[in-house]
Amino acid sequence: MLQSLQRTLLLMLGMILLLTGCAPQKEHATTETTSYPTEVAFNDLYITLNESLPYTAPNGESYQGIAVTVQNTSNDSVSLKSAFSNVVIVDVNGQDIGRELDWLTADEHGTDLAKIKKLRPQQIIAGHVYFRSSTTAPHSVILTKKKQRVQLQVPPSPSIALIEHHAKPMLDDSVEAKVQVIRTWFNKIEANAQANQMNVTHNDSSTSYESEVYRKVTYHYEEMTFHFYYMNNELFFVYSYPNVNSVDAENRYYFQNGEMIRWIRSNGETINQQAGLANPSYLQEEANILYLEQFATQ
Repeated sequence: MLQSLQRTLLLMLGMILLLTGCAPQKEHATTETTSYPTEVAFNDLYITLNESLPYTAPNGESYQGIAVTVQNTSNDSVSLKSAFSNVVIVDVNGQDIGRELDWLTADEHGTDLAKIKKLRPQQIIAGHVYFRSSTTAPHSVILTKKKQRVQLQVPPSPSIALIEHHAKPMLDDSVEAKVQVIRTWFNKIEANAQANQMNVTHNDSSTSYESEVYRKVTYHYEEMTFHFYYMNNELFFVYSYPNVNSVDAENRYYFQNGEMIRWIRSNGETINQQAGLANPSYLQEEANILYLEQFATQ
């Protein structure tokens, strides 16, 4: 089961482990100084690797991430199993390290890439690959099929510190009452924005909607879109989705006094602050959102 999952990851993302039956590819043990592109056309596929925020699983294991987008540019379906003849992920010394890393693909922010077997004509899929190791880190990915060979750079993943919580967590009943108020504020901002009653400012990666009291900022980060909502310059709500399959992977975050008080995950699970402070995944998600906010509002 694990071997099959790893094989699917390789074919999907152009990284991770060698396909079953392929001999290990040896690379020269010299320090890699070349920078490679992070996107490439490979036969009928267009593959893009982007920076991703770190991810912490509910069991407390922390991973670095790679955001992956794959497009089938042809008018025919493409089987991922036959897309590559060999895939190697190497470190800065050019050594194959696929078997030295722990991998994860399922999260709240896109498609579980390990489950994809085939791409429909012109289909685009987006998701994440997370990895962790105490001894090494991936530098680049080598994809081959017959005589074709390309190499992709693995973007670095930022390190984001968790937020310190000094006050007692908000009780569930209080969270529910606050969320009802937040929904009223949210609806008012959306109504004003749609009625063109807010000042609109466009920047390279964000759009701001402002009135005397309320503000909304739409921010595009790699393959994701985030909407930040404020009253009197205090963040109270955020929702996010990938630019592909957005309905299936929307997350909602409710804030008070700079702390997340509720997270509604894309699978519908609701985590309030009292339970969330004991949940490593909740804490990392809170830190990630506040990390992005500082760039969204620049």
